Amino acid sequence: MNIEIADLFIIFLAGAGFILCFAVGIQLLFRKEGVRLTNILLALLLILFSLNTLNSLLAMTGIYSKFQFLYFLPIIFRTFKFC
Repeated sequence: MNIEIADLFIIFLAGAGFILCFAVGIQLLFRKEGVRLTNILLALLLILFSLNTLNSLLAMTGIYSKFQFLYFLPIIFRTFKFC
């Protein structure tokens, strides 16, 4: 599998986005200041988005094709499309 420079840039941005979203989500979970319910809801939303980004990152890098048991990890959270 050949990875080009543009693909490496996208993988780097996706990895940085995953780490940032996950870290801020965890930080908001344990924050004492502010409205507690709002912090928890925003933290859960950020953590779910970070896991969705992780799923895309694993698919782009080809890790799913090498380690097929990882495909069944419950890290995909999709919304329904309403017409």
